[in-house]
Amino acid sequence: MASCPFSALAERHMASCITLSTIQRQKPCARTVLFQGFATDPETTRLALCIKTSKHSRKVQERDSDAVEIVSWNESTMVQMRFAGDIKYVDDTTDAGWLALTRQRVWSSLGRGGAQSQFFYAGGLARSSRGAEFAAQEAAYQAANGAIPESFVVGVLCPSSVDFLDLSTCERMAWKLENQGSWAAVSGVAPPVVSIPPEGNLESTFRNNSSSRQTKEP
Repeated sequence: MASCPFSALAERHMASCITLSTIQRQKPCARTVLFQGFATDPETTRLALCIKTSKHSRKVQERDSDAVEIVSWNESTMVQMRFAGDIKYVDDTTDAGWLALTRQRVWSSLGRGGAQSQFFYAGGLARSSRGAEFAAQEAAYQAANGAIPESFVVGVLCPSSVDFLDLSTCERMAWKLENQGSWAAVSGVAPPVVSIPPEGNLESTFRNNSSSRQTKEP
């Protein structure tokens, strides 16, 4: 079970559709992806966020680095959470372990449409969803008989910094992973136009706000 100080908040407020931001060919690139649940790194007990993708995806093939940010906006609770760090793309070459098990778990959770999409040919766009390309996709899906295709990839992010904003109260919190494995934390109240940087010295954030609190959590 994850022991990060923000785990309960993430589990309570995570949206089903989230934004994944990357740098591709030296340009920012953001897209909406489906959230595929949490996992836990058993060695560090850090919380991990999961998404599904394909090794043919541009987010995998054209990335400049593994650095990403995931943004979740939950309209019902009016909470935004931002998670930054280096993502791991788990594919069929990943050795057995918790990452391979996470890939298996995400695959098993997919509906027919999500699973079928992983068998689409990698040559570009088709002219019609009733054409030969989609027929080949259906045939490949049936032939696999439940086996995971080699193209299926799960992105796993164990964030190294997290930003929490509750728009209903203006409550702000942020956490940053330190070298010793502990979390530096800051909390307070501020309007959404005030940013808490994902990197840098959290001790100086909100230094002029007497209601803010700085703590270090194991």
